[in-house]
Amino acid sequence: MPVITNTLESHQYILIKDDLLFKDNINNIYLRVNEVFPGTDSLYSAYYDYLTKDGHYFALKDIIDIDSFHQIDNTQYFKDKRAVYAYQQFPPRFDPITIIEINPEKFELLPDNYIKDDKNVYWLTKKLDADAKQFHVIKVGNMMLGVDNNHLFWSQGDIMEYKDFEPLKNILNATKFEKLKQQYFPEEN
Repeated sequence: MPVITNTLESHQYILIKDDLLFKDNINNIYLRVNEVFPGTDSLYSAYYDYLTKDGHYFALKDIIDIDSFHQIDNTQYFKDKRAVYAYQQFPPRFDPITIIEINPEKFELLPDNYIKDDKNVYWLTKKLDADAKQFHVIKVGNMMLGVDNNHLFWSQGDIMEYKDFEPLKNILNATKFEKLKQQYFPEEN
């Protein structure tokens, strides 16, 4: 098995699964993710031996099922037979690896880092106040917006306010703009 030495910490990581999971000499399990140095195009590998759920920290080795663990379609999502996990490097207020409340048997991967099942919608690790049954993603100009019957979601899953929507007048045709405005911002008519 390949052994990777991280010279900064003098740990040796032994590959155990799909170039994703490694273990150290005391059998801790690590998920390796590629990250980009801020402000550059340079990649480096980071190793995480923990994850979070509801603000609580857990050792990766105590939670994941190694045999069924895999990355979902080269995204920032991972799955095993028990759960779906999201990896989020930025913004720093988020823990990097989180168990999200998505049914691993019923999830749907959507464009622009959205994921949902029949009950919940997430943008990476952020749970959205969205109707999962109605939620879908639309392309507006060069942006992707999450939509349900009540909200437009943009930029990291935030609910769009009218001040953010109004500039779309220059991108959308007038009919589409007015239709979205009437549905999501009727107070502005």
